[in-house]
Amino acid sequence: MQAWRIVTIGSAVTIALLSGGTGVASGGESHAPSSHTAKHQTGRLYLNSTTIKVRSSNGTRLRLAINGSGQKGATSSDLNVTLSSGPAQGLGETHIWQFQLPKSGVVYSSKTGRGHLASKKKLRAFGTVSLAFKKGSQHTSKCVDGTAPNNVNTDVTGRLSGKVFFNTKSHGWGSVGSRKHPIHFPGHSHLTMSGTGCPAGYGSAASCSKEIYWDSPYVPGSTVTFSGRASTSGKKQSTISASDYLQLPKPVGASRDDFLVTKAPTPTRHGGTLHIKTSGKVITGSATIANATSQPDNYKCKLGGKTKHEKTKYYSGAWTSTDLTAHFRVLGDVTPPSTTGTGSFSVETY
Repeated sequence: MQAWRIVTIGSAVTIALLSGGTGVASGGESHAPSSHTAKHQTGRLYLNSTTIKVRSSNGTRLRLAINGSGQKGATSSDLNVTLSSGPAQGLGETHIWQFQLPKSGVVYSSKTGRGHLASKKKLRAFGTVSLAFKKGSQHTSKCVDGTAPNNVNTDVTGRLSGKVFFNTKSHGWGSVGSRKHPIHFPGHSHLTMSGTGCPAGYGSAASCSKEIYWDSPYVPGSTVTFSGRASTSGKKQSTISASDYLQLPKPVGASRDDFLVTKAPTPTRHGGTLHIKTSGKVITGSATIANATSQPDNYKCKLGGKTKHEKTKYYSGAWTSTDLTAHFRVLGDVTPPSTTGTGSFSVETY
């Protein structure tokens, strides 16, 4: 279960041609060096940059990542610009701007080993992105539970560089990059061409965990969600997050995802009641999910290479929040759409 949704930014640039889904699972049956282009059919193309540190026009230290995707036969492609004050899947404030580009916006040629991500003028007042990818080396692997002969992935390493200028349109963060000076994303990029015989979103069994997740009530017409995740074994860590989504008026098809994540005390549970508290100044207030009823759900999981069984209980009950507030720098203060309603939480163990 995911307590909050966020685009994954890895330690390297990734371009992936997929048969569907949102990404290629790590893990496969074999890895063999290859210097030729894969013969299997491929589908979607993903391009993810490394995350680099930048300083905005008003002096704010941020992390920047660029993501693009396209699909063979499609009439358009997509561009994401991610800015965060902390690690992309860690603590801090993160905003992800999403834009539609022409199909030529995200391109890769297996013959030349070169590709690009180019927004041209489609970002309008938000800025411009023009990045070039150059292949280095490649290898192949078979996907799990794939159908031959199109069950082969080809991973290509390479370099990504170019010009990025992006205006957040907020006084809190200002703009990053430059229209004149290029940006180099350090490290090797990875291009993955996945065969159409690989199941969409394929992968191995989920990792075993001992955790508690919770979510604020869903309110029709609202895009604001508060949620939390707490590990109850190993490296115990508890976080609380707030998220929002905005459809931007311009350019057409543009949107923005907003996330704020900070450490919080581990929620305390007494039977079907969960008490949620905060600490610090990033997210403040408290909440309770009371008199919750439970529903079990068991499934296979992996721990140290061994298969075990995850035992999960889902609870839903009466939500009450007291002064729960997320203090965004870009958005200002954000509160739950309702202080009452039906909240939910889950308890996972194995």
